[in-house]
Amino acid sequence: EKDAAALEQIQKNIYALTNDVVGTPPDDVVLAPRGSVLKTSSGKIRRSASRELYESGDIGKPARAVWWQMARLTVASLVPTVHRFWRRVSESIFAVYALAVATFLWLCSLVAITVTPRFEDRWKAVRWAARAMLAATRTPMVVRGTENIPRDSHSVIVSNHASNLDRFVLCAALPVPVSFVAKAELKNNFVLRHYLTRLRTEFVDRFDKQRGTADARRIVRHAREGCTLMFYPEGGMERRPGLRPFKMGAFAAAADANLPIVPLAIRGTRSILRPDSYLIRRTTVTIDVGEIIDPAEVRKTNPDADTWTVAVELRSLSREYILRHCGEPDLGR
Repeated sequence: EKDAAALEQIQKNIYALTNDVVGTPPDDVVLAPRGSVLKTSSGKIRRSASRELYESGDIGKPARAVWWQMARLTVASLVPTVHRFWRRVSESIFAVYALAVATFLWLCSLVAITVTPRFEDRWKAVRWAARAMLAATRTPMVVRGTENIPRDSHSVIVSNHASNLDRFVLCAALPVPVSFVAKAELKNNFVLRHYLTRLRTEFVDRFDKQRGTADARRIVRHAREGCTLMFYPEGGMERRPGLRPFKMGAFAAAADANLPIVPLAIRGTRSILRPDSYLIRRTTVTIDVGEIIDPAEVRKTNPDADTWTVAVELRSLSREYILRHCGEPDLGR
């Protein structure tokens, strides 16, 4: 009791002294033991931390035992570790499930396009499988601008290429059947060759210039006969994000056959399935379809332009739109 009375008298004396010296009485007077004011390793006062300690009413309370502090830090460190572990486990479980669903639906579509005689019906079967895959994995897909794709005429659609899922997603999103243009190396796999051939895929040799020229002529001939072509003008894909330079094949075919170009940007598929990976994740896929770029309009602005000049302009305008909407950096500089 004597100590309590002495402490109370000391507080009153400090209150009165502060009032006399400063001219303003303090809000509160706290008699705290040594070490109560928190400091940094260099000796500076940690004002915010000291204020929080005061407001919580913990000033002067004895520090917890070392073992208790160590146990608290250990438990606190375990929480994010367990969270990361569970996230990896859940991602692995989802990846196995998604791969199983994709394999099953792909086999169903393979059987369907094998026994179905009409190309339009084969395309419907693949579109059903693609949409069923998105629904089964609860993958949101946002599609904008499909009204820009001609229904009563044919065109050349060009898109960025970020994942092996791009074709799958486009089959679910495109309102009209298309013939994909793919690399000739895919013909080495019998199952893939059969699958793609039944979908009227056009194969292009990327390394042999003589064969590449012949392939380009064949594609132009098919385009003139009335076929909507789907190109990946980057010529392939890689793990590093970014839009690579465009090759001229799609634009030369469009300029030669006088077909309109429809630029299309895919965003999100790289995050779902990265190149050289089988771990499928879940995220939103966005597809933006740009307005038609007509070679005739390009020729109007430059009447003296030859076919190659028109193709270069088509490439420039298409790449500008795709770069603006794909959400990836420009690797063409």
